[in-house]
Amino acid sequence: NEERVIHWLKDGAQTTDAAHKILRRAGIAHKWHLINQGLDDSQLKIDMQNLRDTMSSLTSIGVVTDDAYQALTEAYINAKNPDVKKRFQNKIEMTDKYGSVLKSFQVKVEFLSERLATMETSYEQAESDANSFLSHKFIVEKAYPAEKKSYPVRWLIVVMSTASIALLTIIGLVLKERLSQLKK
Repeated sequence: NEERVIHWLKDGAQTTDAAHKILRRAGIAHKWHLINQGLDDSQLKIDMQNLRDTMSSLTSIGVVTDDAYQALTEAYINAKNPDVKKRFQNKIEMTDKYGSVLKSFQVKVEFLSERLATMETSYEQAESDANSFLSHKFIVEKAYPAEKKSYPVRWLIVVMSTASIALLTIIGLVLKERLSQLKK
């Protein structure tokens, strides 16, 4: 039961690796991760619906968006009937009073929509990751003897060690000579 598992996790239950794998396959692990980050999709949907309801109540009392405000003022200027002009005047006053609130609600709804879309994409990716099964097989081949025996190349070792000793001797003599010159 998904609700019960989320309840246990909220109460502080720690999962083992095997249990976490089961929860990941069921999609509960990702949902729990989102809840821990404060990204509950059902809460976002409720918040968006509340904002949309508030926006619709604002538009029902005559508040219009920025795009419609220009058309409203043009209609007010072109209106010949005083009753129609009065209605346009009331809408303009309501928009002046509550237009910024409507605009902020629009921005919040856009932000929540983007956040919800990101969460849904993340959830789909996690679900596909959880449902995909990648087999892990490590194949170890048995050891076998080399076809050709390999020995260290002795002449190369002798030449390199002789050259390095000669180089270090020269550097040591040069340093000794410089130090004796500096002391004088």
